[in-house]
Amino acid sequence: MAKDKSTFPRGTPVIALASLQGGSGKTTTAISLAAGLARKGKKVLFVDIDPLAIGSSSFLLPQSPQFRKEESIYAALYNGKPLPIYPTGLANLSLVPSHPGIVSDEQLTHTPDSDHPEQLLKIKSELDKIKQHYDFVFIDTPSVLDWLTLNALAAADMVIVPFIPSYSAPSTFTLMSEGIKTAKQINPNLAAIGYLAVTSNSSAIVQPFDQKLLPRSAGARLLTTSIPFDDAINEANFSHKDVFKFRPNSKAARAYLGLINELFTF
Repeated sequence: MAKDKSTFPRGTPVIALASLQGGSGKTTTAISLAAGLARKGKKVLFVDIDPLAIGSSSFLLPQSPQFRKEESIYAALYNGKPLPIYPTGLANLSLVPSHPGIVSDEQLTHTPDSDHPEQLLKIKSELDKIKQHYDFVFIDTPSVLDWLTLNALAAADMVIVPFIPSYSAPSTFTLMSEGIKTAKQINPNLAAIGYLAVTSNSSAIVQPFDQKLLPRSAGARLLTTSIPFDDAINEANFSHKDVFKFRPNSKAARAYLGLINELFTF
């Protein structure tokens, strides 16, 4: 796993958050990493391609549910327009919002493969035009392996896969690795894959996770940092505040800062 930007391909690193395991903390992790870096003075762009549009977009920009689909990432996906970028309430953090309308097109009824790269490069082509203006780009994805998630993987230099250590984790790893394999055929820069263990509830039994259960893939490893269960996360979400603002000394805030320090040095 890369420790700093110099080990990424030249330029601004693009980090996708992807997981097929429900409740794994994917969106919370994406927001926490982006907010943590913004609070360190880094200029961050957050791209939301989750069509539910009730996670990242409404959290970072409460007025986003009132946006027309043409004011969201829909414009870039279907109309060939530039990514619409909005400032959030947090300094240094900007957002490209999602919209439920991005799943209404017939194009999303099937999953393209590497034989149709033009369908998988829509996000990358737009990010390549603007990402040099940012220190980091994060992409939050749906919890399914569809055309949107593959677009994120095709644009990314790193993918972080949050997961709940459980009996179902290996099967979701297998599906996720298939998507990563497809994306790598058109995006050789996707070299770093970090699996992030997240404790989902207070009654969970926390046990060491056997790294042998992870798919064998170049650049893939279990991250040293794990995210503990912490009521501060849910309370922060209800308050529309990132965990650093809501409760900076909480277990979750400290863990996410630890994750930032593990992944990046400045």
